Amino acid sequence: MSRALGIQKKIFLEVPGNSPAWIPTNMLIGHDQPVSLTTTGKINLGRGAQGDSCKIKDLPSGALIAKIGEEGTPFLVGSSYITSSDNGSGELFLGITDMGCASDNAGKLLVTIDRNLVPT
Repeated sequence: MSRALGIQKKIFLEVPGNSPAWIPTNMLIGHDQPVSLTTTGKINLGRGAQGDSCKIKDLPSGALIAKIGEEGTPFLVGSSYITSSDNGSGELFLGITDMGCASDNAGKLLVTIDRNLVPT
């Protein structure tokens, strides 16, 4: 089944702390389209986050991460981030760094994704 990917200018998404997988945003990102991501909220890590098997690279546990495209490389968003051409192009996905051990996490992150950036 295919999904229609949108060209929205600004969207708001909730990323639950116990999300076990990448969350599609339905927003396409191009090489020449910087996009701003800002985050509020908090995730309380459960006991499952203690092991190394829950970590992604050297990223902090419970942080917001993103990737562009199904096979994209995850990058740290933290509380704010502006994408660059280095991040690639494709659909934007969101997640948390301990997705593999998130079932006992609590809380959520509220994410604003804005492509209304003025080039400098």
